[in-house]
Amino acid sequence: MASMTRLLAGTIGALTRRAWPEGAAEKYIGANLGAYLAHALDGSLRTNAASGGVVSAILIDLLEKGKIDGALVCRSVIRDGKVRAEFFIARNKTEILQSQGSKYVPVYFAREALPLIEKFQGDLAVVGLPCDIEFIRRRMEKETSEDSTGAKVRLLIAIVCGHNSETPLVDRVARVL
Repeated sequence: MASMTRLLAGTIGALTRRAWPEGAAEKYIGANLGAYLAHALDGSLRTNAASGGVVSAILIDLLEKGKIDGALVCRSVIRDGKVRAEFFIARNKTEILQSQGSKYVPVYFAREALPLIEKFQGDLAVVGLPCDIEFIRRRMEKETSEDSTGAKVRLLIAIVCGHNSETPLVDRVARVL
């Protein structure tokens, strides 16, 4: 693990043009196996993607190969003329593509996503912000039954969290546009 931490620190250092002391990368981003720079090979997946389409490519591949039955993702919707985000379980490529792109509006993972996970029957990938993934990971550690969250979730993908805008700001910007 120490060599992987050094490799990660070197990768981050090269990207940020800064030298990181031993253990600093793990201090700021947590336990990890590595950091990678990638993009989807399929250019059509990159068109509407926020960060190269890698998450979409992985999820589509897993669905098409039958490794998962669904993926918990978040899509943008217009509700009552306002931009909102909603969690749903995508079951095919078309639905994965509906979830592409950044969502700069608040979401409430425990309240909105967890019930979807609990109701889902089958193998599941979960995509979320780092805090959401940590929430699910802790829940998985506590549950032990055969139909628990941990028994369903095959993959956790944490995406970058730059920021979330407050709902009134999103509404105001949307009115101006």
